[in-house]
Amino acid sequence: DAALSSEDKIFVCGTGALGLFNNIGHGIKGSAVEFSGKPNIYIDAAHDGVHASSTIRIAEGAYYIKNAKDAFGAGRDPKPEKEGHHGEIYVSGGNITIEKCAENAFQAKDAIEAGSNVSAYISVYGNTVLTLKDNFSAMEPFNADTGMVDLYNMATFRYPEGTHMP
Repeated sequence: DAALSSEDKIFVCGTGALGLFNNIGHGIKGSAVEFSGKPNIYIDAAHDGVHASSTIRIAEGAYYIKNAKDAFGAGRDPKPEKEGHHGEIYVSGGNITIEKCAENAFQAKDAIEAGSNVSAYISVYGNTVLTLKDNFSAMEPFNADTGMVDLYNMATFRYPEGTHMP
């Protein structure tokens, strides 16, 4: 259900370019996904552009996510018989453009682990440039369920008038 998928962690490193297209599922899906080394990533996907069961880390690079439900989604809802993972997203730099997404630019989900609620977390900081273009009106830039969203020292945040901010 993903153009690039692994049951384990996915590391995307280097300065090359990667284009992924999936009209029925995720662009990239792994237990955790980490980007480093200034890659150029283009994803056109129907579900999440990048999905991780636990953590997404973005250090540098250029990212263009289009037509996704959520551009970056971390965590999974627990099944009644199984404990789930809470989501964490860390962005410490890069140029990210999100276009025509339906629900969230960044979504980290809460989960129940060992009988207690574990909250999601989203952190965007450093030299990050985030641009939101032509997204659906109900789209939220940042959704961390009952968890926390930290936005600090961002270089630029461009979004259309009327976009809901945390």
